Amino acid sequence: MSARIVSTETNFPVQPRLKDSEGGRYLLALRSLLAGRFKELADPLNRLGLRYGLSGSATIADTATSIDVALNPNMPDLAYSVTLSVSASTGGAASAALVPTSITKATDKFTINIPTAPGAGESVTFDYQLMR
Repeated sequence: MSARIVSTETNFPVQPRLKDSEGGRYLLALRSLLAGRFKELADPLNRLGLRYGLSGSATIADTATSIDVALNPNMPDLAYSVTLSVSASTGGAASAALVPTSITKATDKFTINIPTAPGAGESVTFDYQLMR
């Protein structure tokens, strides 16, 4: 009769000596157990933009010098960064409008600010990526 040892943390059977065929089964079971636990942790992190980040685009047009980008879900705090790149602009947009001067962060949104409006009938589109 062989002794069976059970982990007190996971209630998962642990055997000190395993035959090759038995070891493979236990490794597969352990991998499955761990994958389930990591998924439980990863799903809420992903919803908050903590795992892959949030991304999108925002367009500033006409005489505007800023645009608010709503965050859904809200961030728990301001410990996030935003990276911007210009993805499109209309031909006559003021060149200064292509360079953002600042990003104002809040938990429910961030604001992209530019020094000069693109001009009447013109626009600048920024791609953004938010990471924690």
